[in-house]
Amino acid sequence: MRNLAISLYHQGKYAEAEKMHWQTLELQETVLGKDHPDTLRSMMNVAISIRKQGKYIEAETMHRQTLQLQETVLGKDHPDTLQSMINVAISICEQGKYAEAETIYRQTLQLQETVLGKDHPDTLYSMMNVAVSIDKQGKYTEAEMMQRQTLQLQETVLGKDHPDTLRSMSSLATSLRQQGKYAEAEAIGRQTLQLREAVLGKDHPDTLRSMNNLAVSIRVQGKYAEAEMMHRQTLQLQETVLGKDHPDTLHSIINVAVSIDEQGKYAESETMYRQTLQLQETVLGKDHPDTLSSMMNVAISLDLQGKYIEAETMYRQTLQLQEAVLGEDHPDTLRSINNLAGLLSDQGKHAEAETMDRHTLQLREKVLGKDHPDTLQSMNNLASLLHRHGKYAEAETIHRQTLQLQEAVLGEDHPETLRSMSSLAGLLSDQGKHAEAETMDRQTLQLREAVLGKDHPDTLRSMNNLASLLHRQGKYAEAETMHRHTLQLREKVLGKDHPDTIRSMNSLASSRASLQNYFHRPAKAVRGKERGRKERESDTTQKHLNRR
Repeated sequence: MRNLAISLYHQGKYAEAEKMHWQTLELQETVLGKDHPDTLRSMMNVAISIRKQGKYIEAETMHRQTLQLQETVLGKDHPDTLQSMINVAISICEQGKYAEAETIYRQTLQLQETVLGKDHPDTLYSMMNVAVSIDKQGKYTEAEMMQRQTLQLQETVLGKDHPDTLRSMSSLATSLRQQGKYAEAEAIGRQTLQLREAVLGKDHPDTLRSMNNLAVSIRVQGKYAEAEMMHRQTLQLQETVLGKDHPDTLHSIINVAVSIDEQGKYAESETMYRQTLQLQETVLGKDHPDTLSSMMNVAISLDLQGKYIEAETMYRQTLQLQEAVLGEDHPDTLRSINNLAGLLSDQGKHAEAETMDRHTLQLREKVLGKDHPDTLQSMNNLASLLHRHGKYAEAETIHRQTLQLQEAVLGEDHPETLRSMSSLAGLLSDQGKHAEAETMDRQTLQLREAVLGKDHPDTLRSMNNLASLLHRQGKYAEAETMHRHTLQLREKVLGKDHPDTIRSMNSLASSRASLQNYFHRPAKAVRGKERGRKERESDTTQKHLNRR
């Protein structure tokens, strides 16, 4: 019975697995007694199955009960007790309480170092857990240092091709990606995939996860078509190996949709998001965090297509469910508030949007801390909103504070820092501070070319924004040249039908018209009185949830 429950769990059938684990637990309580180690292991298995269904608080309660019994029966130093401590930490982490989770992970690590030794596989696994919890708090540099240290020890103790070593490599690649070190993340991702294929086989779930993660690393570099192809390959394999209803398969459908979305094919991505949502409602339940994330993805897709009323309804419905299921201050809930605020602003509901943005910022400061990347993103969002409302002085103050913090926390060349630089440049331009704005736009472009590459969509956005700024200053010839170059690159990278490419076509046409008017207008015309305001392109971060 226990083996069948474990098999159901690995198939992603968590509700069925839970039911079977309960039956095993009840039988063991009768035959072996409530305090028997095997009975306590079954309690642990029930709690894990509950957690996988997104019932994090219920799972935490049961994990704590198991831990308490194991401490009494087996002792605080027993391996099963230490595993229960880890399970409590995981449940807390899933609730977005990253600092509290880190504390428990560190306690476990300390005990394991004493009981098992510093080189024991379980000790090294706990080191990686500590690193991941640090990473979740946005302390990327500290997390990376610990991940590299753990990986080095695992390679020495366990070998380069041990599953735990490969898991650590995968975590390191994710951490590097979050720091904007995309090329290195891709390199480690490819190495992990290669090793997993050799050690575990091409069809192993961990190998397929590596394919998925590598595709994400490719996607964030702006190679959307290549990423889509790899996500589709992963999806095809997962459907065959794991089944169409497995949670990993559903995640892959989302990743395919995101890749399509990035190419501007919003209607097609909406269809895939809805397909995933329908499957998740059936497989995971309507209240599961992953299902709610998919609801948000559908809402975002509607938002991007300009279907504001339908999008707002779905945003509010999702937010209401997330507040009930996850709590008001869960990171996913806060992302949803952030997305709804953006939509309200797009509809001209500026007062409500501003209230919501300030509320999100306040909650993120309280829950995640003032230096967390998500908190800094909220600062940037609020500043951008104030900019749109014409509150330039306050917007500039917040933009500069955000930029200063991001440079300190994330580094001067992190993609998020560069987004803030771009936003600040746009604000300066709207205040008529064109010289400072141009300097900042050129600096952003230069850094993006160095960090992301000349063909990355964000780099092309910087080119467009610089060209638009030059146009506003009456530097029509230089603006036209840059718009033409941007258009050529966008046609090559994104395709002729992508919304960004179409915007570039319009910008180039406008630049040509302005240049012709400049050379053909009456001699007495005053230079620099071009009325047509060139639109900068928004440098907002991606909204989608549930990406892997």
